[in-house]
Amino acid sequence: MIKSVKIPLGGGLDKASPATGTNPGRLITAENMECKRKGGYRRLLGYTKFDTNQISGTGAILGVWIYNNKVYAFRNVTGGATATMWESSGSGWTAKKTLLTPGGSYEFVNYSFAGTEKMYGVDGKNKAFQWDGTTWTDLTTGMATDTPSHVTAHRKHLFLSFDNSIQHSGTGDPTSWTLKSGAAEIAVNKDITGFAKLVGGVLAVFTENGISTLSGTSSADWTAEDLTEHGNNAGAVAGSIQQMGGNVRFMDSRGIADFYTSQKFGDFEDALISTDVEPLIEGKWRTVTTSTVVKEKNQYRIFFTDGTGLILVFANEGVMITKLRFDDVVQCVCQGEDSNGNELIYFGSDDGYVYQMESGNSFDGGNILALLDTAYTNLGILSHIKRFRRIRADIQSSGTVTVNFIGDYRLGSEGLPREGRLPANFPEGQDPLGSEATLGTTYLGGVPINEGLVRVTGRGDWASFRFYSDSASDPIWEIDSLTVEFLQGRQRR
Repeated sequence: MIKSVKIPLGGGLDKASPATGTNPGRLITAENMECKRKGGYRRLLGYTKFDTNQISGTGAILGVWIYNNKVYAFRNVTGGATATMWESSGSGWTAKKTLLTPGGSYEFVNYSFAGTEKMYGVDGKNKAFQWDGTTWTDLTTGMATDTPSHVTAHRKHLFLSFDNSIQHSGTGDPTSWTLKSGAAEIAVNKDITGFAKLVGGVLAVFTENGISTLSGTSSADWTAEDLTEHGNNAGAVAGSIQQMGGNVRFMDSRGIADFYTSQKFGDFEDALISTDVEPLIEGKWRTVTTSTVVKEKNQYRIFFTDGTGLILVFANEGVMITKLRFDDVVQCVCQGEDSNGNELIYFGSDDGYVYQMESGNSFDGGNILALLDTAYTNLGILSHIKRFRRIRADIQSSGTVTVNFIGDYRLGSEGLPREGRLPANFPEGQDPLGSEATLGTTYLGGVPINEGLVRVTGRGDWASFRFYSDSASDPIWEIDSLTVEFLQGRQRR
């Protein structure tokens, strides 16, 4: 008699549990797939060039930002002697500020000090600046080396970082840096890696191995507190800090953490939210390029120099993580909204182009190779040989899509792999094993495959199932569950 077992999918990657103890709905491999908040997995959207014109110059884009419905990007000029700020609305780049010191790493904030929002930026090489769409204003703080690295605006003050020193402007005036106007300096123990605003009007100041908080409204009543004095050992890598509602997520040398949890429980280990994928991020904290949020999907994305990244989705059930791999390295990124409230995410790469993330069904014309491998399962029947007959996949798409299937069937639990086998054309891959099929387009054993049905002939007591697509035109596809049909055989001795 054929038996049938349904496997609801969801939860993301699990690289930490034993191979034989992983929830079968979890994944042991996931590339360019994202978790759906209510269960199941979905192929990523792609990205396209925001402006088909390349920004003149050499090297990577140094910074990208959205201000007043226009996109700004910085790049070194050809030869690398200086850098330039460029402006575009999508059909050509115009130089707006030239002769900047080259090689900076830009950060920005938009803020209204007196009724009109303006753009503020720093890069560690030049003075901080103010831009109103027409006029560039250097901000002179009086520091001997006046080249701040990080910036934020908080309680009508502009905050800048200089190594381990925080400087803030006068109240309501980002161009004034005198004591008389309310400007002041606050020192912390280590070099600052970024700022974040917390609930209750508190400013968090991050270093690589510590966090301080600043309460109050001005230099008249600021109260600074070093959280390491309370046993909190968290710190943040520059570029990894992102605010998500009342939470702040960031990366430390030991993983990705949640500041709220860190603050609540006092110990960094309690705050780690990336333990399920620890093997993927071990040793990569120094290779972080940047990070962003995708508000519409409640995602935190962090990117590395090798073109990979992690996608963290936050749901009531907890944090779910998958991996992405772009064709173009995300060197810098910004997130904002258009005049209709639609989310916009742009990133600059090392080829001189600015791309729009979450756009299209390709990587700027290149294929999106998306795949997932489910965790190995014995279908609740330990040590019995199964003869697999059919796999029914609950797959949805808005149009015609080619999704490939590979089954891997194993005799015995010893040595079950933690990593799935990747297609031969994938950078880390090997030749796939097991039954193969292409859902909706080919035949297996003379029987049409459609509506997610795959006829298989595998035999084993453990099984893992791979679904993957490789296309530059197919629309997004989603997979929510599997139903495995098999004949139960003898008990393996």
